[in-house]
Order: sequence, then C-alpha cells, then structure tokens
Amino acid sequence: MSCLIDDLGEEEAKQFVLYVQTRKGNRGFVSSNTVNNRVRALRAFFSWLDEKGYTEEHRLEHMKPPKFTRGCRQNILLQIITARSW
Repeated sequence: MSCLIDDLGEEEAKQFVLYVQTRKGNRGFVSSNTVNNRVRALRAFFSWLDEKGYTEEHRLEHMKPPKFTRGCRQNILLQIITARSW
C-alpha cells in the first residue's frame, strides 16, 4: 500500500471506514456516531488538502457516512462488504 496522497481516494476511505466498523474494542463494536465522526474527519482532511493545493480535487466530496438502523448492524456490514458502495 502506498503512502502517497495521490494514491488515496474514496475507495481507500471506504476500506478504512469498514475497518473501523468491524473492529472490536473493549466494549464491542464502535457506535454509529464514532463511524460518522471518522467519515467527517476524513472529509475535512481531504477538503483541507484540496484548499491548500495538495490535491487537484476534493476526492471525498460526495462520500457520505453509511446509514445505520437500530439492530441491523450485521446486515449493513454484509451489504457494505458485498456491494462496496454506500
């Protein structure tokens, strides 16, 4: 895996979000709020990269946090794994 900014985009961000969602901590899976916070932070960082001229475009401009419904976490994770799009 490359560490160059030019090699990072929406697909890599989605893989990171999937990692965050499936990672277990001391109290089980992370909450949907935690996942949403991670997506917002990634979008803010990529927006900053664009504003400062480090990238030619805001690559995560259209990325939205995955939608959660109460009690359906496993189904949503399965959908993400199989479809890889939100």
